[in-house]
Formats: sequence, structure tokens, C-alpha cells
Amino acid sequence: MGRRLIENWEEHVRPNNLEELTTLFLDMISATGWGLFTAEEISEERVIINLKNNVSQEEGSFSKDICFFLSGLLTGFGDFSLYNVKVEELDCSIVDPDSDVCRFLIEKREVEL
Repeated sequence: MGRRLIENWEEHVRPNNLEELTTLFLDMISATGWGLFTAEEISEERVIINLKNNVSQEEGSFSKDICFFLSGLLTGFGDFSLYNVKVEELDCSIVDPDSDVCRFLIEKREVEL
């Protein structure tokens, strides 16, 4: 789903670089109501995404299910923009009540030939 969304938008909007593509994607998924997504870091090797107001936490369910879904969504985006990535949730506001943000690392994998 994440890959299909960004492929479609990239084709029609034509961002000039990875930062514009990432900002476009994060603005688009923020509008879905899952929370507010922002980029902490953008490079050719990795992107770190912050999520505030996680919908699961806001609704009071405190379920990690949304985190798993968002990891898959971000993997689709990462595979399109960085090619062959892994996604890891670095911090989770659902697990850690002292945190107000979920942080996801999208990191390019090394390809062995």
C-alpha cells in the first residue's frame, strides 16, 4: 500500500529529490488520521520518521497493531525511495508512557553480490 501510494503520487507530482518525496508522503499519510508524521532525518542511506498523536494511543486502545501496520506502510515507501530497506521501530509511545513519539528507522540494506 505504501509503495503504491508513493508511486502514484511521484508520477503525478514529480518531486525533485528524496526530501520532497518524503515530505509529500508524510503529509499524505498524516492526512489519513493515523497521527502526525514528520521526518527527523533524511539521507540516501536512511530516513527516520517521528509519529506524534498515534491513533491507537489517542483512542485509548494502546494496541501495537497500528505500529505493525505502519511499519509495513513505511517499508513500501522505503523500498520505492531507497530500494531494499528494513524498517525498525526505535521508540514507541504506546510501550513507553514517558515518550510522546513513535520513531521509525527506514534503513537501506546492504546488497551482497
